[in-house]
Amino acid sequence: MDYPTSVFVAGNYAYITSRNSNALEIVNISNKSAPFHAGNISDGQGGALLQGAQRVVVSGNYAYVASSTSNALEIVDVSNPAAPVHAGSITNGQGGAVIFSPKAVAVNGNYAYVGSGFVTQNALEIVDISNPANPVHAAALLDGQDGAKVNVPNGLYAAGNFVYIANSNDILSVVDVSDPLHPRHEAFISNGIGGALLRYAYSVTVADHYAYVASRDSNALEIVDLGSTVWAPKGYGSGINVTSPTLIDGGSLNLTPLAEGTYNVVVINADGTQGVLDRAFTISNVPPIAGFTAERSPRSGRASRPGTGRSVTRPVHGTTPRTELSGIPRSRTMPRAASRSISR
Repeated sequence: MDYPTSVFVAGNYAYITSRNSNALEIVNISNKSAPFHAGNISDGQGGALLQGAQRVVVSGNYAYVASSTSNALEIVDVSNPAAPVHAGSITNGQGGAVIFSPKAVAVNGNYAYVGSGFVTQNALEIVDISNPANPVHAAALLDGQDGAKVNVPNGLYAAGNFVYIANSNDILSVVDVSDPLHPRHEAFISNGIGGALLRYAYSVTVADHYAYVASRDSNALEIVDLGSTVWAPKGYGSGINVTSPTLIDGGSLNLTPLAEGTYNVVVINADGTQGVLDRAFTISNVPPIAGFTAERSPRSGRASRPGTGRSVTRPVHGTTPRTELSGIPRSRTMPRAASRSISR
């Protein structure tokens, strides 16, 4: 192994990408105190594209490798770890695929998600892997498309309907892939928002509604509270305005389609910047409400519901003018700093 860049453990085996060896190494770890070589596959072997093997994940009988110099997603059959064989691959431009200098890969169900880009072609590529011998381009979300933040994506994590992206431009972003053919930018949190330490976000994993981000240039582990992943579509609100860094006022929210629960409010500008009202309001044991009008101060964050005589008081985290609105029930995703980070 020369310059190992990633490792994935499945069962009694560890799968390691070896960047300078242009290979995927497989190690038997059934005896943790005495691991030993089980098998490997190198670039060109059986048609494998493993130049600059950067990142690997294993799902079922297949290993999926982001090969940065090959500009490819390589799929290796590891049903026999002692004799891995090339199963299939897809390269940059093939069928419209955007796989340029890929550094990250994640798999969920029948789709592989590949982080593409270095100086150009920054994108989240989605590959249909239902037939591993013939992977095909399904869709791509380009950096800047509908506000998407995909800039040299170093790390990916796919879970449920969302892909979480650690970007080298100091951003953790979230993409809705509930329809893999039409991925949609949902949210992001950048370095400094709420105290977040995200300089050169390098890798990300998600567990129990929190994202854990290794931030290379912050020398930190950043923990982000994802809140809820049940995102209301754009257009649930209108007329929301940030009149100053400490005041968000005006506008309305349509709550009729929303279930009971506590919600964040996310307001996003056309330029992609965003603000967050953390735990802005709660719906419980009330009939459907046609509209919601909010006026918030930096201290009270008070939101009143017309005709109910009730209000909620929550802290205000958004500080930048916004023009679009999304509401989120807090059982799955609005990124916000969790006030937990470790740095050295």
